[in-house]
Amino acid sequence: MKKIFILFLVLIVASCQDSSQSTSSDSYHLLPLKSILVFDIQSLEDLNENLNQNEFLASNMKSKLIVDLKDKFDLLQSVDSKLSGLLSISAIGTKDFAFTFIVNTTSEFFKAGVIEQKSSETYDGIAIQKVQIDQKDFYLSELSGHQVISTSKLTLENIIRNSKNNLDLGSAFFKAKKASRSRDLSIYVSLDHVDLLGKSHFQSLDFDYENYGKWMVLDTDLETQKIWSSGVVISQENKHSKFETLEGNTTENSNFAEIVPLNASYFVNFSVKSFKNLQQKRRQLGYTDDIIKHRIGEYPAEFGIIKIDNYYLIDFKPDDVLGFEEEFLQTETQVEEFRGENIYQLDNFDGFQHFSPLLPKLKTNYVVNHQGHFVFAEKLDQLESLLVNLKNNSILSKTSYYKETADDLRSSYSVQIGFLNENLKSHLSSKSTDAYQKSWKTLKTESFKFGLAQLTNDKGFTHVNFSFGSTENGSSSNLKVNRIKFEKDLITSPSYFINWRTRQRDIAVQDEDYQLHLVSSKGQKIWTKQLDSKIVGDIQWLDIYKNTRIQMAFVTQNKLYILDKNGKDVGHFPLSFNDIITQGLQIYDYANNGKYRFVVTQNNNMMMYDKEGKNVKGFKYHASDDKIINPPKHIRISNKDYILVQTESDVYILNRVGDIRVKKDRLIESSQNEFFRYDDQFAGTNTEGQLVTVSEEGKVNFNDEDWYDGHHFAANNRNYVVLSENTLHINDKKLKLDYGLYLTPQLHQFNEQLFISVVDEQSQKIYLFNEDAELINAFPVFGSSEIQILEIEPGRYEILTKGDNNSVLVYQLSL
Repeated sequence: MKKIFILFLVLIVASCQDSSQSTSSDSYHLLPLKSILVFDIQSLEDLNENLNQNEFLASNMKSKLIVDLKDKFDLLQSVDSKLSGLLSISAIGTKDFAFTFIVNTTSEFFKAGVIEQKSSETYDGIAIQKVQIDQKDFYLSELSGHQVISTSKLTLENIIRNSKNNLDLGSAFFKAKKASRSRDLSIYVSLDHVDLLGKSHFQSLDFDYENYGKWMVLDTDLETQKIWSSGVVISQENKHSKFETLEGNTTENSNFAEIVPLNASYFVNFSVKSFKNLQQKRRQLGYTDDIIKHRIGEYPAEFGIIKIDNYYLIDFKPDDVLGFEEEFLQTETQVEEFRGENIYQLDNFDGFQHFSPLLPKLKTNYVVNHQGHFVFAEKLDQLESLLVNLKNNSILSKTSYYKETADDLRSSYSVQIGFLNENLKSHLSSKSTDAYQKSWKTLKTESFKFGLAQLTNDKGFTHVNFSFGSTENGSSSNLKVNRIKFEKDLITSPSYFINWRTRQRDIAVQDEDYQLHLVSSKGQKIWTKQLDSKIVGDIQWLDIYKNTRIQMAFVTQNKLYILDKNGKDVGHFPLSFNDIITQGLQIYDYANNGKYRFVVTQNNNMMMYDKEGKNVKGFKYHASDDKIINPPKHIRISNKDYILVQTESDVYILNRVGDIRVKKDRLIESSQNEFFRYDDQFAGTNTEGQLVTVSEEGKVNFNDEDWYDGHHFAANNRNYVVLSENTLHINDKKLKLDYGLYLTPQLHQFNEQLFISVVDEQSQKIYLFNEDAELINAFPVFGSSEIQILEIEPGRYEILTKGDNNSVLVYQLSL
């Protein structure tokens, strides 16, 4: 699949031209014998226009992948834009490539003034001109009424010699040429040699093109927002395609997309209606010598493999669901019920070993039956992650881009291959050579999210249909999820931690043994650190040395920690305390100059430390002996710093040294909710369900809102949110939620974009609203803790929450 993607990228870059219907048939006989790709060009004049019009290319013009490919086509910028001809990319050895242009003319075709130097020599009686253009050497000869120019002298000499000996690309190529319908563009692909393109970009390859045929021709329509191709694959004489094993088996009206999660990289699906015919074909094609019989052959089914991260799933959807379940799962052990689905452990299941070359050799240790789809996996957590996606409707069939792309193609086929480009490019980056890793990772695929190819066997031909394109916004599902499972149950909400060196979004969370784990967003372990007790409150970020090297800080019940990206203690930390710490750590940086103040709360006392771990001189809390019920909060209004402390009996607004700064004109018996800066005032609620505001001058206002006891309140300077029983108030808007056990709403502000999240612990659902109280598409989703949201790039967000007792969920949301 990696090779398919790099092949497709080359096709797009090279095919931003129209094909020539007037190309001389003799031109094809002059093509290099090691041609990998061959293109017709009708009008070079349209090249730049088409390059700029295609949205995928236009958004990736600065990518090294595109820049390097375009650099190879500079030859075409130096010739007459009115020309038509053939362009070949051919192999030189195993690592280098030649670009050869064949023109059906004997006239001068270079633009005036582009040739810097020129010299001549002969090879086998044929003159070869060496020309230098833009300090690059090209080689030119006239053959059979055509002009042939190449970046490689060796390739041109081979063309001369082969022409004299009447050697060409062979019968399979000319069968492909005959099969071409010559619509807008015809692209010829040598399946024998195309792997060389992959080797130039990837460290490892696992896709064998040779087993698919000899030559493929694609008649292509290139549009601004879509590329659509149809064609055929031609097999070499006396050599068969692996897809011929499926001859007589077609898939119609497939439901496979309903089992493909949105975190998949790619998938392949097909149907086997006759196990007997499949085994006969396998014997004919040399995949087995045995007469195979197996009880799985009694169940015609649609098959598929799904690639997710570094593992595969196998989906088997039999026509007779109940019969298959009774036959194969009746005696197997149920190991878990997860999200309402039974997962079974298999004892030496061998049902798929007789489906090569259609299925890779995979271990199938576990299986789940989801709505008639029997999904097999090597590991238990792989099925759990799949079920999380399925239960959230984070599946391919719910997306508009899948529906639109599938509508472009046929409803019946032998094999279907689909790739989800955003995930696939990360997979390709991990397999790429060092030179292209970053280019794959940063390739912009937002407007081209999905590609789908279909292959159908018919009377010795493999017909190919392919669609790759953009779609308008409005997908009914724009959310995908990754699940990270831990050995122990988790006792804190997960928190993001940005690695200052790699900018990677890592995740910190603590388990029931008080171990703090840092893992990548893919679940890869980075480090584990044993702590003395449970973390109290949230994990904070800071740059203690003001050198952009981010640390994390937090308190447990008896210690204040500051850790670097490797989990090592920083400076004089941790600080130890005899009495229990009762509120989460607060970090103040009054002037945003790195002079941090670390605030630790113990029942009715608050203490302040500097970054050396010493008590801050001059600060002393003496406002009240009552218990502090929320972390003391730094609030800045009108360039003045305030410290707001909530106790069981009143609210105190202090200055930097702990003295009263704002003398209120009334006592406030606050609720358990925090106070916030709202509309340049101090705002919270009281036990009477009233909105309380305090001005900088100390004027206290109680606003009757009729909020129930036990309500939740949160705010920023421009918005406030209240959840009273099952009524959610977002400023002046109201909406009813299902009754549940809700956590305090959270506000997430990104420039002008505001999200409000609400978590129902009882039903383990997360709701996400905009400021107009509209539920974000695809929500609610599964989750059991408060969330964190990061904006990855404009319109794309990553959402972090706790899933089950021992798992973390990472959602990716596109708006």
